[in-house]
Amino acid sequence: AKKTFHPLMIAGIIILVPGGQFAANYIVNITAMIRPDWLDQYNQLFESSGITDLTFLTILYSVILAPICEELIFRGVTMRCARKALPFWLANIMQAALFGLFHLNWIQGIYAFALGIVLGYVCERGGSIYYSMGLHLLFNLWGTFAVFLPEIPDSIAASIIVIIVMIVSLVAGFVLFAAGRKKLASRNSQSLY
Repeated sequence: AKKTFHPLMIAGIIILVPGGQFAANYIVNITAMIRPDWLDQYNQLFESSGITDLTFLTILYSVILAPICEELIFRGVTMRCARKALPFWLANIMQAALFGLFHLNWIQGIYAFALGIVLGYVCERGGSIYYSMGLHLLFNLWGTFAVFLPEIPDSIAASIIVIIVMIVSLVAGFVLFAAGRKKLASRNSQSLY
């Protein structure tokens, strides 16, 4: 029987989350420096939506329902259909662009595009939508509960540490994911004989 999961791949997904969140924050900050009006629109959208209030329903929506539904739509249906006519890299860009547009504001759309690229990669290379669902769920979990994390001091030293953590998290996450994928492929090919 073909196996889909490997502990190293799951560890890679978990380790990608802090790096992904820090990268998304940098994307937001850089975009906001270039277009402060977009940040105002983004903040107004969140305040008017009521999603900033942490209730059971907002947590259920943002941490569970949204990631599952969005993965089924964008990595499940959209990317799968696009893969029938396009090479993976182009199908991945297309589904990520649609995922960004779906968020209906520039700030979130830009970092959702970047996240969509990673989610598409993880889904395709992992051979299962469950990997991208898991990463998306953990990404949204971090984002939802980030208000309870200690605030990072506004200093050059803190910024350097965050950049290092971001790079190490992203590199280690992708390396572990790839190593697990390789071991899984080896195990699956051995079980065929």
